[in-house]
Amino acid sequence: GDANFTAANGIVGGDGTAANPYVLAGWEIDASSSHGIEVRDTRVHFVIWDVYVHSGRFDWYGIALGNVTNGRIERASLRDNLVGVFFRDSANLAIAGVEAVDRDGIWLVGTANATVSLSDFSYNGRGLLISQSANIVVLDNSFPRSTEIGVLLQYSTNVTLRRNRFEQN
Repeated sequence: GDANFTAANGIVGGDGTAANPYVLAGWEIDASSSHGIEVRDTRVHFVIWDVYVHSGRFDWYGIALGNVTNGRIERASLRDNLVGVFFRDSANLAIAGVEAVDRDGIWLVGTANATVSLSDFSYNGRGLLISQSANIVVLDNSFPRSTEIGVLLQYSTNVTLRRNRFEQN
């Protein structure tokens, strides 16, 4: 929740406003026993920046966001997690500069008004899954060598894919 954006929970700056979002930055997180970063039930503005989350294997997400509004993820390296980033029932989100080499790169489920840009989703089962979502922009990303599908769209509306690179999916 909003009240849990504290230094004890890894916040290094900000006050939760649009002009000065809470910042969680500079962490290396081993996700072998739980989701690496989990944010739920919040409306404040925040950014997850310059993090490395790894080792979730087939059990844990690198970053999990549920019922979240106004979040950003920038410059994150996500490796060997069940899903690099999982958004559920969330809105007004941005992802930029993410490198996800996981079982699946990013899942957007029940999400509205999100942008995924300038990111690399290499060697995933599915690079990006968009399901039951609306108003999603996928711009200038790379989806090389997904073993299943580069981008999977299900039951979604107003999804724009522009200037993305797909290779050997």
